[in-house]
Amino acid sequence: MTGLIDIFKESLPYPIQDIKTLLIFGVFFVVMELSDIFFGWGIILDPSIKSLLGVLAFIAALFVLGYFISVLRQTISGYDGLPEIDFKSNLLDGIQYIIVAIIYMIIPFIISIIIAGATGVFSNIFKIATFMSENPDVMQNATSFNQAIPQELLSGLVGGLAITAIISAIIFIIFALLLLIAAARLADTGSIKEALMVNKVIEDISAIGFGRYIGWYIILIIISFVFAIIVAIISLIPYLGTVIVALVCTPFLYLFQGRTLGVLYAEK
Repeated sequence: MTGLIDIFKESLPYPIQDIKTLLIFGVFFVVMELSDIFFGWGIILDPSIKSLLGVLAFIAALFVLGYFISVLRQTISGYDGLPEIDFKSNLLDGIQYIIVAIIYMIIPFIISIIIAGATGVFSNIFKIATFMSENPDVMQNATSFNQAIPQELLSGLVGGLAITAIISAIIFIIFALLLLIAAARLADTGSIKEALMVNKVIEDISAIGFGRYIGWYIILIIISFVFAIIVAIISLIPYLGTVIVALVCTPFLYLFQGRTLGVLYAEK
């Protein structure tokens, strides 16, 4: 079994083995970032143009997700090269992936809503809103919001929000970890049904090794953080910085991440 550090070392040159494919892939990231690029250049876009760019960005995002699945599929099958770009196939894979992602992420969202209700977040917001509507003079004369609202209501709201935020963050991280393996299962089997079988996803993680999987995730976060610092510096280059980031840096990171996940999954 390949060591975790070796997986990352071996995956590092993966995105640049085919510069042409990397740049074509990068064009879709440029499309996704066009509105921000124009804004950075000081170009004011017509609302209709913004809407069009939004639609194009969404389509490009689906393609990017689909190509990520292709990287996983090729890697899991033992192929070391970059997959060929097939817009139709990649788009369909992207649609499947987004369906899986929505289903996985809607679960922690619902749980978070339930926790917020149980910790009194909604009831305290309602009580504060009621107090504000019934005491307009107090609200107008108070020098700050904290002074105007009764402390027991404010403390209850802040406490509920803190508990909800902590528990929700943990739950979202757990489901994000499940989603990554679900994406690998989607790539491996081509089946949304297989990707949604949480028990099978957990079995895959168990086969990989829970400690090994968490270790991979931590290393990936650290590398991505360092990479983000480099990208932030590059983005400071006038006019060209954001284009370089979208065209080269971001697609490089996506391909690198997909490759490491594919290798990790394939070795289970």
